[in-house]
Amino acid sequence: MTPHPEILLRNIDSRSKTKVIGLIKNGCTSRFMSVKCNNGNYVLSNTCSFDTIVQMLAVAYCDSTAYTKYVMEKKEESTLWQLIFCLLRDGVTVQTYRKRVEILSSLFSGEPILNGITYLSVEQSIDSMLNMLLKNYESVQIEENCSSCKFERSEKKPFLTICVTEKMPTKRQLNLLINQEMKQLYDSKICQMCNGIIEVTVILGEHVFFNLINLNNTTDALFMDTRILLNHIPKSISTPQTQYYLRGLGTTPDLQQSTTSYETIGHYHAHTFRHPINSWQIYDDVKEKVHSVNENTKVNLQIILYSK
Repeated sequence: MTPHPEILLRNIDSRSKTKVIGLIKNGCTSRFMSVKCNNGNYVLSNTCSFDTIVQMLAVAYCDSTAYTKYVMEKKEESTLWQLIFCLLRDGVTVQTYRKRVEILSSLFSGEPILNGITYLSVEQSIDSMLNMLLKNYESVQIEENCSSCKFERSEKKPFLTICVTEKMPTKRQLNLLINQEMKQLYDSKICQMCNGIIEVTVILGEHVFFNLINLNNTTDALFMDTRILLNHIPKSISTPQTQYYLRGLGTTPDLQQSTTSYETIGHYHAHTFRHPINSWQIYDDVKEKVHSVNENTKVNLQIILYSK
């Protein structure tokens, strides 16, 4: 069998030999150890939604030449991309945690505690964290123009939302939902101003996040995580413009499955798919190290990341 073309490309990239990316630890694991940043001392907790997103983006950066170029171009614009760049270059260091503090202290208000230390609790759902971190680095930009009345509208989306009604969707069902969501982006619309046809232009980003909401088949049910096998997640998706490859999932532990609702914030970790080594790994910021995961593992899925 001929190897996947992207895998061939990765095999000539020395970074493809990096089978494990440094694991960023949750602020809760160092509750009483402060981090100096911007003339202040901070203690962080509940950083798992942030850490999960960063680990997923780091995999995209490590395993994709196209995404490497993207991060290199953006790293002077945002501390987020600097963090990802340095995470791959230097591993997890004090600077990693300083950059995390710099980002999160700009997004959340801290609480002063003893000895001039600020306590920062980052208890945030993963979709809300995505909105904050990637509001200027959207998954898609949609331009709508009516040729009749000159109506114009522009919308940027950090992620696309997929509503799932199956308790445990199959690979075919999830693939169909993803393709339907992508197809709907390009559908023409009727102008509410003049009943003319609105032309839609879709500009996809270097990455595309999907946020899954499981409606549990009833309109008033709790929003539950989607339970699915890792090998049921499509490894790639095709669009009219380009091909995207699976990089990672934002997931929750099994013990949360029966209690998690859309309003509830719990623990998150990242299940990542490493194309160069054809393997799944889990990055859990309360664990000691990264672990390999069998593709037949069932996970509680909330977000999916694809990148070029």
